Amino acid sequence: MNRDPLAFEKRVKVFVSSRMTELSAERHAVKETVIEMGLVPVLFEDLNPKTRPSEEVYLDGVRRSQIYLALFHCEYASHEGPKMSATEQEYREARRLNLPRLVLVKPCAPGKRDPRLSKLLTGIGDGRRGVVYKPFCDLHELKNIVRDAVAEILSEHYQAPPKRHYDDLIEPALALLRERVWIDREAVREVRALLQRHARVLVYGSLGQGKTFLATRLAEELRAIYLPLVGRPVASALGYLCHQLRHRQGLPPAEYSSMEDLQISLDLALQNSEELIVIDGLDANPDTTAHLSRLDYYANRLLLTSRHSETGEFGSVTSPLTH
Repeated sequence: MNRDPLAFEKRVKVFVSSRMTELSAERHAVKETVIEMGLVPVLFEDLNPKTRPSEEVYLDGVRRSQIYLALFHCEYASHEGPKMSATEQEYREARRLNLPRLVLVKPCAPGKRDPRLSKLLTGIGDGRRGVVYKPFCDLHELKNIVRDAVAEILSEHYQAPPKRHYDDLIEPALALLRERVWIDREAVREVRALLQRHARVLVYGSLGQGKTFLATRLAEELRAIYLPLVGRPVASALGYLCHQLRHRQGLPPAEYSSMEDLQISLDLALQNSEELIVIDGLDANPDTTAHLSRLDYYANRLLLTSRHSETGEFGSVTSPLTH
């Protein structure tokens, strides 16, 4: 192991922001993943916060980092009233510094999310530059998303491609950050209009352009079934989709003894459905995508997101995110 303190200082630092007690397991999982990548995780509890005012400590942690990573769930702050939370202050400082921002959101039960957090999340995704916005459901999916997204951020923001260790990536390399494209209200309206005219719509663009934020926002507005494919194997994706379709049809959850039984149940559910299904990350798992291509034979409307303009067996109208 390289114990040279200068080499340690040159390694890219990832600031991890979240409510500490609410997402303690998730914070630990992210810390482990960042270390495995050869990077340096920066967490408030590791910064010796007792020696200085808390606000000074965590904002200084953001300033010393090159990537900002936030985890959000239901809570905004421990206090009531208009005072800004520590997590929002950290986000604003990362935005002021123009740091690449990876925002990961764990679903919250209806009506349980603090309205102040809902407002913050809308502001983060709505017309913000340099933000990668993704949902996650469990620790396994979280670690996969962090690993892939951080590696791609490094490859896009630095001249050198990502390696196992990043000792050669130093702070002056931040000057190489290039302009990012972001999602705005006009893009949401444009895709909604396409969905009114076409049964299949593909939104494609590179990392950070707002595909996931657009997908989750439209799924919420249009009461669609939202299916993220990042880190999700075939059985999980098909099972989740079948469960959601059966639930909307007033049917109880089904049990499957084999993949064949699952596919039969899914086909029956699709035959009786005209739901809008949002599939986020069509290119994330080719095997899962191949099994989901059966959706193209049914009456369901599909909104697909991908980094590429090709959809394989899916037919679609394409809408590139370029503005």
